[in-house]
Amino acid sequence: MSLDELRAEVDRLDAELVALLNRRAACTRQIGEAKRRDRLPVADSRRESQVQERVAALNRGPLSPEALRDIYRGIIDACRNLQEQEKSAGR
Repeated sequence: MSLDELRAEVDRLDAELVALLNRRAACTRQIGEAKRRDRLPVADSRRESQVQERVAALNRGPLSPEALRDIYRGIIDACRNLQEQEKSAGR
């Protein structure tokens, strides 16, 4: 593949990732609603660790498990922040 073709493929993959991340965020928003209903805290460090370890175990490279953990830490933080915002807004 040429450089332009490879970059176009990366652009397509980025579009898929954005769509998947937003689907994940919508799902975690519903999780936040369930937590509010059940009067549970937004943060669940045990679950967050489980997610990071599960993702690292699924990894077949070329990213290192630690790189994936770092990426998922950011994803989890963003989704937790979304839940906190919804909670603060009383939704």
